[in-house]
Amino acid sequence: GGGTPAPPPTGLDTTVLVRVSGPEPGYIATAKLFLTMARTILDDRPELTKGAPGGVFTPGGLVGGAGAPAVARLVARMGEVGIVFQAGPLTSITPRAPRGRPAWQSALNAVAWLGWAGVLLYLAWAGSRATASSGSPLLRATISLEVICAFETLQIALGMAQGNLPMGVVLHYTRLLIATVAMPLAPGALSTRLALLAWSATEVCRYPMFLLPSSAAARTLRYVAPAATFPVGALAEASLAYMTVQSLGSAAPIWQRAALALVVPTNLLLGFGSGYPQILSKARAALRSGTKLVKDAPTEAALRRR
Repeated sequence: GGGTPAPPPTGLDTTVLVRVSGPEPGYIATAKLFLTMARTILDDRPELTKGAPGGVFTPGGLVGGAGAPAVARLVARMGEVGIVFQAGPLTSITPRAPRGRPAWQSALNAVAWLGWAGVLLYLAWAGSRATASSGSPLLRATISLEVICAFETLQIALGMAQGNLPMGVVLHYTRLLIATVAMPLAPGALSTRLALLAWSATEVCRYPMFLLPSSAAARTLRYVAPAATFPVGALAEASLAYMTVQSLGSAAPIWQRAALALVVPTNLLLGFGSGYPQILSKARAALRSGTKLVKDAPTEAALRRR
């Protein structure tokens, strides 16, 4: 061993470096270790079993349970057969404080949550009257909030946050494409309202996990909600992309038509064939975890009362 030990995350405040040297560790040292331990148990049996209530013990547990003098005798006997333990000085270390999210990330998450909540409330209030026409407050707010989501994906790529990078890139690229190209051409379509509803509901259920990282309910909500919102959003996006390609015709740049046309197979084949099964698996795992926490809560409360 060697080097400077890193502070532990919690609990410990002292470190010690121990070096072990001796003969070939396979056949020779192993045989000597077994024989030395057997000799210790035979010679020191009265002392080793003095505090033992009875039962079956491992050799190490029996010697360790007898305290430091018993361990010291075992180490000395190993030294007699050439297996030497050398302990360095005890070094005090400072426990490492838990790393939290930077304040600016939490603030950005709070702003995004409030924005998506506003979009969701507006959609619920306006109903069929909601339109995402070019330059409308609804569309401007949606695009701004999606830019924040895209920035979060960039943070994942730079190692500043954790997440599924490929899914994040595909998801938010598709949303920005639909919001900037397709929605202005079909501002009052049912598919537009359904896509906005799915996006806003997903994000409103996602951000609480980052704002309240210790909340089991927030974590469960984050993983369960997409099981309902993903199919709605994916189908609405595919529908909007198809309608937009049809309405643009040959007048639009080919790259724009190709990008929109790719949304249909991406959402229907890749989304439902690969992405959605993963979403369902995470939702089931979150529900099982949440159920276990609820079942364990009365027991934990009883233990705290004791």
